[in-house]
Amino acid sequence: MGLADYKGVLGTAASISSFVLLLSPSVLCLKIWKNKSSNNIPFPPLMEAMARSILMFQQGLVMGVWPIMITHTIGLLLNTTYITIYLTFTKDKTEAWRCMLRWATMLVPITAYAFYEDKTLLEVRFGSLVTTVTMSLMLYHLYAVKYVIASKSTKDLPFPIIATALCVTFLWTLYSTAIEKPALQIQTGAGFCVCAFELSLFAIYPSNHSDSKQKPNKTEDDKKKL
Repeated sequence: MGLADYKGVLGTAASISSFVLLLSPSVLCLKIWKNKSSNNIPFPPLMEAMARSILMFQQGLVMGVWPIMITHTIGLLLNTTYITIYLTFTKDKTEAWRCMLRWATMLVPITAYAFYEDKTLLEVRFGSLVTTVTMSLMLYHLYAVKYVIASKSTKDLPFPIIATALCVTFLWTLYSTAIEKPALQIQTGAGFCVCAFELSLFAIYPSNHSDSKQKPNKTEDDKKKL
């Protein structure tokens, strides 16, 4: 028995785990709602999550993969709610709209392309487009890892989100292998590798490196006083 025999179970498990990950911005939105302000909470990650859901929903539609379509239909609804809450309470609406406009300049042509491309070529070519965007986003986020290495501290990396994303991408990789969709395998497999790499940094660098580095200095000062 191969993975294809379990594609229904894998698709359901991947969808449920994705739903948990899609709820992660709700913590920030509850904070915004409570404080009636979006101070110190960046907008770009929320817009990026929306863009991912748009692209993945379209890809699911093109490939006829129902678990992806259902997952990212929920994602679109949740991300619309998150963005609405942010825009309601932010004082810097201009910058938020600029961010949305930047994403729109990329998403609109890709969406239009899906309607006009030859249906016999659409799945492969659209999958390649989404893979390119996905890989670009991964490389962009990996750029931030250099600050972790430079500071030798993982305090700015969100461990729960990375750990959850590792499980999510692993399940989607298994599912895409089961249904034999190479583009999905590349996207989710690369995501799994990135999450695994980021998670490994927690074993290499402590999250409180800066604090532990300062403690010996305090001890030495105390000894001098004594």
